[in-house]
Amino acid sequence: MPGFDADDEFLGQVTRRLEGWLTDDDAAVTAGLLRLQETAERDAPLVEIGVYCGKYLSLLMASANRTRSRVLGIDTFQFKDLASVTSGLTALMPDLISGLSLHAGSSRELTSESLLAMLGRPARFISVDGSHDYADVLHDLRLADAAVAAGGLVAVDDFLNPLTLGVNRAVNVFMESGPTLVGVACGPNKLYLARPTYAGFYREHLEQHLLTTPAGRGERFRTRLATWRGLVEQDFFDSPALLFTASH
Repeated sequence: MPGFDADDEFLGQVTRRLEGWLTDDDAAVTAGLLRLQETAERDAPLVEIGVYCGKYLSLLMASANRTRSRVLGIDTFQFKDLASVTSGLTALMPDLISGLSLHAGSSRELTSESLLAMLGRPARFISVDGSHDYADVLHDLRLADAAVAAGGLVAVDDFLNPLTLGVNRAVNVFMESGPTLVGVACGPNKLYLARPTYAGFYREHLEQHLLTTPAGRGERFRTRLATWRGLVEQDFFDSPALLFTASH
């Protein structure tokens, strides 16, 4: 499908060389979803809460460069200092760094009004990957719900990670509260959410990608689908969500 599998060279030369945790499946799917966004909401900014060394942020920067839009990274920079992160990203992406703004501070200090003021308009993609403590994740999810554009996506890190139960709890409490976001898909370490009017669009294109990808996540998806659709799609708070997890 158009959009997917177009970024293998970038993933190899940039994303995989940056320190951090990101599965190849989620990296490739995120890159493809970002390309799907680029025909609409072209000027809308992109946001990551929780930058660390910028591994996932690099995907947002590449997409933003193609649409001449801005990227905002928010982090306390307590694990990697701001200067080191900036220099690392500049070394690998010297042509993309100009569109990036890094905000040093906790996302808990931000309100939806202050975040939107920083962005200038709602974002087309928001990554929630900061503190994995329950209260912090719940705050960040509410920020994302308030700040993401009509056709935007929210990616939540470590939803199914047994070492980060606070994320799972926060997502479930958030979804029970009746947000304006629904499930799109769940990968090995990312949960993807969108507005109801766009969730089907992203889900349809992602499924077509998984049905036609020759190996890896595509082969797993097709094998499970041949057994039972419940292995590749489940109800997630009254909305279907595709599953392309690596687990059996």
